[in-house]
Amino acid sequence: MSGRHFRLRPAWAGDTLLAALFACTAALGLLAPLLGESAPPARYLLVAGGSRPAQNQVSLEEHVQLLRRTLEGGPADEAHRPAGDGSAAAADASMSGSLLFAAGSGPYPVVQVEDERPPGKDLRSLLAELFGQTPAGVVYRPARLARVDGAADRQSFLAALQREARQAGPGGTLLLYFTGHGSVEAEPYGPTFWLWGDQLLGLKELAAALDELTDPPQLVLTFTQCFAGSFAPVLYRGGDPAQGPSPATRCGFFATLGDREATGCTPSRAVEGYDDYTVRLVEALRGRTLDGRAVHGPLDLDGDGRVGLHEAHAYVRLQERSVDVPTSTAELWLRERAPLPGESLHLGSPLPRVLAAARPTERTVLAGLVARLLPDDPSPVLQARYRSELLDHQVKALDRQYEEALQEREAYASQLIVELSARWPILEEPWHPDLPALLAEQGGQIERFLRPHPARRAMRRAQARADRLDGQRWKKLEERAWYDRLVRAAENVVLEAGLRSLGGKDVTVLDRLLACESWSPPGKSSEPVPVGQPLPVAGKQER
Repeated sequence: MSGRHFRLRPAWAGDTLLAALFACTAALGLLAPLLGESAPPARYLLVAGGSRPAQNQVSLEEHVQLLRRTLEGGPADEAHRPAGDGSAAAADASMSGSLLFAAGSGPYPVVQVEDERPPGKDLRSLLAELFGQTPAGVVYRPARLARVDGAADRQSFLAALQREARQAGPGGTLLLYFTGHGSVEAEPYGPTFWLWGDQLLGLKELAAALDELTDPPQLVLTFTQCFAGSFAPVLYRGGDPAQGPSPATRCGFFATLGDREATGCTPSRAVEGYDDYTVRLVEALRGRTLDGRAVHGPLDLDGDGRVGLHEAHAYVRLQERSVDVPTSTAELWLRERAPLPGESLHLGSPLPRVLAAARPTERTVLAGLVARLLPDDPSPVLQARYRSELLDHQVKALDRQYEEALQEREAYASQLIVELSARWPILEEPWHPDLPALLAEQGGQIERFLRPHPARRAMRRAQARADRLDGQRWKKLEERAWYDRLVRAAENVVLEAGLRSLGGKDVTVLDRLLACESWSPPGKSSEPVPVGQPLPVAGKQER
């Protein structure tokens, strides 16, 4: 394994008292069901939307609606509820909280949706194609969420975080979910996600806000934006590994790695066609797909009668067909604290030996992905790593070709704009007061000049080539994601075995993270099933 997968351990001020506190907290959480105690309070804070309407795709609205209805115990979406479904799931659900979305409630058209009308062929469409000033095929409508508790801006977010944490209280759990857009900005921002009004919120700012909470609840994050995994260091004080783990319990699940784009932002109205982290998470928690079909195979992998988020996360890793490589806070801790693999267990060890050392979730994911991708390979983990690296080289080559095609497209567009502007200069000024009159009086002449122009034809060919290359690139990224998930599952097993062989406070922190990640939303019970039975994977990947 390449050394770049591991980091040197940061120094932090740990002591035996802190380790004992972590151990007692985890132990009490595991004993509570056995002692017959009532479930501690659980609240949610769901935050969704882009920074402005052009980044506020309808899928973000659909995601937050699906998750809220799932957490509250109702059907994920009335439009997808099967006929005759008399589910009484709401009866055993006791979770409530706040939902922040885009600009908040109001009649404003802030949600971007796909335009179902056929593409226009008039002069305005030709000019939009040339100047690239209007995204083709989209329209805007008001939000259709049943209840919105506020705007998804910085002020509302930080206020809602304090409010919901206070209501959950010490001993309770707060689920913090975000779906939207993320970035990895230069310092001082670092990892960030976008909130309404072009506002940024960074990892360190979020961690600082959590550090300031008085008597905080257990916090479980679920982030689905691009580069979501860059928020995994929220487990540390101030989001800084050098300061050590926060004394408050924090853990999280992230749709993809900190240096990867994520799937899930689309103006498409076809919810049944979505395949992303949130949709698969909802499937696991509900035990059925959006159209009401039962999810086949066990979800309760550890046999405790509940579907924990760690088990739902495992289901996502096996089922989601996308570029995502889901990760978690425990994965980050292992990569920062575990020793390098030794002779007893490593990525080249026989698969049965690796599976025997794995927790139920990792065993299920690893066995399922090997069966899907490399069932007959004697060294499936090493082969998966090789194929991932090969695909990475292919993706980089496609990236270069894609950029070249875009540059060629822009060169032809610039040539055409120069010639067009020499005849009708105000076409470059869309708000010019004389533009409507020009289009009305000379539109036919402009169109006759523009439509058959050789530069326009060359521009469209270059754009078509760029689109093909982009499609090929995304297919390669999806294929690479499957292999990366397999390799990371094996790495998790090997690293955990190495860390546990050392013992000490690092293992205590790991156990605390794993206990936090195994939290189950109220009402998400499941019949016990054989532990570690592999989940079936969705179809067979074309290779």
